[in-house]
Amino acid sequence: MGVKERRERDFRRREREILDAALRLLDGEDWPTVTMEQIADAAEVGKGTVYKHFASKEELYARLSLQHFLELQEALRGVGAELPLEERLRAMARVYWEVHNRPDICHHIVEYCEAEAFRRRMHPELRTRFEGIESAIYNQIFAAIQEGMEKGLFPPGPVRPLAMMARATLDGMIRMIRSGLLCAEDGEEQLEAITGFILAGLAGGGSRAG
Repeated sequence: MGVKERRERDFRRREREILDAALRLLDGEDWPTVTMEQIADAAEVGKGTVYKHFASKEELYARLSLQHFLELQEALRGVGAELPLEERLRAMARVYWEVHNRPDICHHIVEYCEAEAFRRRMHPELRTRFEGIESAIYNQIFAAIQEGMEKGLFPPGPVRPLAMMARATLDGMIRMIRSGLLCAEDGEEQLEAITGFILAGLAGGGSRAG
C-alpha cells in the first residue's frame, strides 16, 4: 500500500471514529447542545481534526442521516424482485422496520435532517446525494405498488400518495415504540399487524388517496 492510499485509509478510519463518537453523544434528548469540542474529546482527536472532516455540526448531522439512508437503500436492494408481490411488500416493510429500529440510529437526527428547512441549508453535493438515495428507495416502492395495480391487486390511482401512506404508517408505529406507548418486545406481532394494515390500505386504494 502506497503512502497516498494509507493516508486515505487513515482519514476514513478517523472519520468513522468521529461519527461513532458523535452517534453516542447525540443519542439523547440534549443532542442539540452537544458541541464539536465534546465530539472531538469523545473521539480522542483535536477539534481541528473534526473540522477537517466536517465543516459544521449540521454537516455531521447530515452525514449520520445519510449513512442511515444508505443502509436502508442497501437493505432494500436485497429484497428479491422475483418474490411474489405480497411477499415482496412484506419483506420491504420488514427491512424498513428493522433498519429504523436498529439501536445505532439517532432517530431525532434523521428526522431533523429530513426537514425542508435543513435540506435548503445543506451543501448542494450532500443534498444531491440525499435526493438520489431517496429517489432510488421510493422508486422501488413505487414499482411494487404499480405492479399491484397492473395485476389488479390494488385499484388504479396515484402511486406516490399510497407509498407515502405506507411509510407514514410504519413511521408512526416506530415512534410509538420509541416513546414507550407500545412494547418493544412485541415487535414481531406489531410488524405483522402493521404490514397487514398497509396491505389492506393498498388494496382499498388508501381510501382513494389523492
